[in-house]
Order: sequence, then structure tokens, then C-alpha cells
Amino acid sequence: MIVAPTALLVAALAACGSTAHSPQKRDASMNAPASKTTSNPVRHDLEPITRRFPVLGSPMSGSWVSGDMGDPSVPGPSLYWIDAVIELTADTASDLKQRYLPVPTTAMPDVWNTLTELLPKGGYVTSIQLDAAFTTTKLKSKAFMAADAPVVVISAIGE
Repeated sequence: MIVAPTALLVAALAACGSTAHSPQKRDASMNAPASKTTSNPVRHDLEPITRRFPVLGSPMSGSWVSGDMGDPSVPGPSLYWIDAVIELTADTASDLKQRYLPVPTTAMPDVWNTLTELLPKGGYVTSIQLDAAFTTTKLKSKAFMAADAPVVVISAIGE
């Protein structure tokens, strides 16, 4: 019995399965974004934060926490995150609002659970320019300013 080359090709492709190259059938975990999984204790020392975010100037006070992203059992480089609630001087807060023109938002800062009760009550303002002011070559940041207080809330992810 002689089998045509086309028939062999069709049989080989069928044996591979029809979903082998279907992006919809990929493991969902491969496309899932990494999430905050571990955290360190809440810290109040400001030098590590002002070093990373010089636009803060000389803050009055602050609380921040950091940790790792994703599954710690998976080998390879990992990302880390920083969440901070920082009380600014009135002058720094005013300067940030004038320079980066944040606008009211209904979005709320998404910080680690140990910081949620420190979030200012009331509304927030934000802008792409404000985010950029807190973003560096190593950290991508989302920043919110309290509408009625000299407080900035930062969530950053980086290497």
C-alpha cells in the first residue's frame, strides 16, 4: 500500500492535536499578572523612600511596606513592590499639585492590607504626570494625592 505524502502530513498534524497552537487553550496561569504575595513589616524610616522618590522632598512622616511579586517557589528573577503613605510638607504637596495637575478620580489606591487603615479619608487626585514623577528606570509607580490633605500614596513595582 502506497500512502501519499499529503495523507501522511494530515495524519501527523491530527496526531499533534488541534489545540496545540491555540492561544485560547494556554494555561491561564502563564498569562496571569503577578500579584503581591509576601511583605515585610511596616516601616517608618523615610530615607529609603526619599532616596527612591526624590520628588517627596523632606516629608513630615510616612509608613511603607515592601515585598515580592509572584510565586516565591518559581526560580528566576522576581519583581518587588513598595506601597507607601507619606505625609508631605504643605509646600511640597502644593508644588506637586501645581506641577503635575492631578484631577479628581473615583479610583482608590491599592495598597497592602497593613497600610489600608492609614489611607486618608475622602477623595483623591491623580494624573499620568504625577505617576511619571514617581516612576524611575527601575520602578513603575502609581501615585494618588489626598484631595484635602498633604498626603501622597504610592504603589510601585520594580526590579
